[in-house]
Amino acid sequence: MSLIEDIQAYIGFDADDAEALAAFLPVARPHFPRIAAHFYDLILEHPSAHAAITGGTAQVERLKKTLVGWMESGLAGPHDEAYFEKRSRIGRVHVEIGLPQRFMFTAMNVIRLDFRDLVRTHLADAETAQRTSDALDKLFDMELAIMLGAYQADSEERLRQRERLAVVGQIAASIGHELRNPLGVIRSSSFLLGRYVDDEKAKRHVAKIDHQVERCSRIIEGLLELTRERPVTRSHVEIGPLVEEVTADLRESGVLSADVDVTFSAVDDGARAVDADPAMLRQVVSNLVENAVAAGAAQHVAVTARRTDEGTEISVLDDGRGFPAEVLPRAFEPLVSSRPHGTGLGLALVHAIARRHGGRAEAANRPEGGARVTVVLPRRAGP
Repeated sequence: MSLIEDIQAYIGFDADDAEALAAFLPVARPHFPRIAAHFYDLILEHPSAHAAITGGTAQVERLKKTLVGWMESGLAGPHDEAYFEKRSRIGRVHVEIGLPQRFMFTAMNVIRLDFRDLVRTHLADAETAQRTSDALDKLFDMELAIMLGAYQADSEERLRQRERLAVVGQIAASIGHELRNPLGVIRSSSFLLGRYVDDEKAKRHVAKIDHQVERCSRIIEGLLELTRERPVTRSHVEIGPLVEEVTADLRESGVLSADVDVTFSAVDDGARAVDADPAMLRQVVSNLVENAVAAGAAQHVAVTARRTDEGTEISVLDDGRGFPAEVLPRAFEPLVSSRPHGTGLGLALVHAIARRHGGRAEAANRPEGGARVTVVLPRRAGP
């Protein structure tokens, strides 16, 4: 028995209920826009729910249309596996934008009461009204079960991730100090050695030592940064100059060779800057560009930015190998890497920084080849 069938069996939803809902659809359809408006009027009265809707009036109007479609398909059915998957995706969207779970209960109750009013005022036959009311109650119970399943899955995943990060943090804390001391000695000795070496070949080896010491230091810092909850300090950040600075640093450190091209473009003028933590955004861009080159063997990396109803969308696209199929679903998990000697910290830190800003990160392979990683940074709530 599938999960949707299990839910339906538990609440007693059957073909008669589906028939009653379909019969009620022509009666209810003209009132969908009013019910959607009523729902979002109430949502916007609550600051914590309002804060999850970062795209302003345009996003609210789009959400109203989505809610109308949700009511239409809820009554029309069919209430099968495809219906369950679509409803589950809606639940995951609510989780991703940070809509508090308690508002899901409120949402269902608001719409449920509005539908009851429609039944009471538009169905004169008592038997039909009762049959429709019972079917509607079962429908909303089913919707709640599906939505809450999405929140439960997110909660369980967060718990698993916290447990993984706790282990990573314990390891980082225990070995970080021990490793920094010998690395400091190696760095100092390498500096002194470099002053007394005249042979060019020997100098290149000293430079390799310095580069690898710096790489080890970055790994330790990445481990520590991933587990610490540093507060976000937002300010106005020009994305183009930041990309240029990151590119210059990566070239100087040897991560980017001269034949790798890195460009920046903004779809609109409003996307040339973003309200974000400068140091964290720099880390995001650096990690994504480095990952594109090191993991994907890219020769061209394009950083793009555009404004959406949700906020600012920054994407890093490359022409490399893309993500392996088995890695893509877990791309942002700590210690998951497509490189044989990769640490799996770069994308995990990108995801953590996006979440700290109230946003999200997405990874995909491009149809034309290569990978695309997008970070969405919502507008700051308030004036």
